[in-house]
Amino acid sequence: MDWQAILLSLKLALWVVVLLLPVGLLLAWPLVFARFRGKVVLDALVSLPLVLPPTVLGFYLIVAMGPRSPIGRAWEAVTGHTLVFSFSGLVVASVFLNVPFFIQPFVSALAGVDRQALDLEGANQTALFLLAVSFTVLLCTSILRAKERPWS
Repeated sequence: MDWQAILLSLKLALWVVVLLLPVGLLLAWPLVFARFRGKVVLDALVSLPLVLPPTVLGFYLIVAMGPRSPIGRAWEAVTGHTLVFSFSGLVVASVFLNVPFFIQPFVSALAGVDRQALDLEGANQTALFLLAVSFTVLLCTSILRAKERPWS
């Protein structure tokens, strides 16, 4: 058994979850509670990885993060390494690819939370709200990912 591949997968999964939790909440919040003109555009951008074929999405990410792109040049200037075909590039691509799978459960969880129930006297409302949402999101995301690819 190749333990290096398993450890790399676990490391990637950990980084992607750590990065997607705040990103997912920050993107889901306006989709549920805010009213603004670009809400449909934001929803479409969040769903983009579900609509594009994986090869097209991969090509766009390589072009966007390549050494000739502004993102690639900025990354190389800051870190001294290229972003494409590196672990950091893998993390960025995985985060982008998995955004819809995190956002959908966040939106469902936020829509289902009774905001008046969190209005407890003396309680930290933000902590209670995040706790209520986090358990729901992690459970839903785990089920969705396991259903989609049970052994990968």
